[in-house]
Amino acid sequence: MPVFTTTEGKPIEPKAFASRYWYRCLRALGIRVRGIYTTKDTFVTTALRSGVKIAWLEQQTGVAYATLKRHYGKWMPREGESELRRFHSARRGT
Repeated sequence: MPVFTTTEGKPIEPKAFASRYWYRCLRALGIRVRGIYTTKDTFVTTALRSGVKIAWLEQQTGVAYATLKRHYGKWMPREGESELRRFHSARRGT
């Protein structure tokens, strides 16, 4: 189900939205002009830095794990590292 819709409840067409509103808003805010899809990049990297579960991120973005790893791997925790920390904490009783 789309998050952003037109006033009629239909999904927003990204290209039409970008050319009509997006670029104008970025300029007005003094933000470097970039494509609307960079919002996904920002969302994914922020989510990864926050430590969200990869499976949840896959669901939210519709991007497969392999693709997430290829494009955003440097923001992903090293495989197993967080699980080892969790295991270590459980063993210590903390």
